[in-house]
Amino acid sequence: MGTVDGAGRRGPLRAAVVWLLVALNVATYFFLQYGGLTLEIERSIEFRCTAEEYGLVPAELAHPGRRATDVFCEPGVSTEEEEEEDHEHARSDARMPADAPAAITPFTAMVMHGSALHLALTMLVAAVLGLRLARELHPLAVPALYLLGGLVTAAALVGLAPDMGIANVGASGAVAALLGAALRRFPRENLTWFAIPVLVLALLAAGAQVLIAGLDLAQPVAGDGGGVVYWVPLAGLAIGWLVSGARR
Repeated sequence: MGTVDGAGRRGPLRAAVVWLLVALNVATYFFLQYGGLTLEIERSIEFRCTAEEYGLVPAELAHPGRRATDVFCEPGVSTEEEEEEDHEHARSDARMPADAPAAITPFTAMVMHGSALHLALTMLVAAVLGLRLARELHPLAVPALYLLGGLVTAAALVGLAPDMGIANVGASGAVAALLGAALRRFPRENLTWFAIPVLVLALLAAGAQVLIAGLDLAQPVAGDGGGVVYWVPLAGLAIGWLVSGARR
């Protein structure tokens, strides 16, 4: 009678961890951010205010006590009465701290996205890479790499642009860590049903990042002045490559 090894028994668990990570991002977009099925940046007040509160603002971390504000989230400001009535969370005064502490925003920002297109592009790459990595690493390695990549990318952004007052969201740095690990451990493998080589997938991921940058999807509130955010995922790529270790 054949036997089932430990990796085989843990296979469904490893895949489940990856899909739970994807589900967390999807749930955050639709239920915390009030996101819709849009290709461009969401424009609703709820979406803008949530991004301002839970997105990563480098200036808030580099200069404790400083808080970014959005005119649409200030008290009594509304262009349509219906939007004011539908706004489900209290607006903060521009001179008062937001409800969410700045310290949690590096964590919350990495599961937030600027549009449904932004969400789909990053989660597609995350699922493809995560499922393959989960087959040979510890079940918690994929979320650990995701978290580490997101935090390192956030630290790089704060270090490079400490005065940036723009709220940034997105999982590009976190997913880049998964890509770095894949490039380190199995750079010549083919992934997905379409047998896409990892190196080609890396180029496709870079193209997706260019598209995200072109549409400025990582900055739902303010558009200009934060282009560096689209380059710092390279820090996530580097840390993923460094910590994953070559395949034995």
